[in-house]
Amino acid sequence: MGEVVKKADFVAVFKRGIKVLERQKLLSGLMNGGVVQLALVGDAEIRQVNNMYRNIDKPTDVVSLSYFDQGYFPEDSLTGEIIISIDTAKRQAKEHKHSLNEELRFLFAHGLLHIFGYDHLKAGERKAMFELQDEVLK
Repeated sequence: MGEVVKKADFVAVFKRGIKVLERQKLLSGLMNGGVVQLALVGDAEIRQVNNMYRNIDKPTDVVSLSYFDQGYFPEDSLTGEIIISIDTAKRQAKEHKHSLNEELRFLFAHGLLHIFGYDHLKAGERKAMFELQDEVLK
């Protein structure tokens, strides 16, 4: 029997993430009542998304789509989307020896920070992003 994914865990991470970003004045008015959508998909679906948006033809754990830099939102209130592969999350939870919900919370926080412009390609960016991510998940 599989573990139950808890909506309340995502809501708590989202609220905490917004508070952390607001407290550090990192939102700078970017979000005013906006919506962040979450989709839990399988590896096949996230592979398609990863290929379409990142030109990487393989599954990944999380893809974030931010609409801040596009000057428009696909829907009036949609500011970003977080797509998480439940298949990959299950494998990673097992590898890291923690629960699926803990892995999903981590991936959701990670995706949320990407929506608000954080990245981890360079060492300095990585340090700043992961410090914020740790604060969100406290």
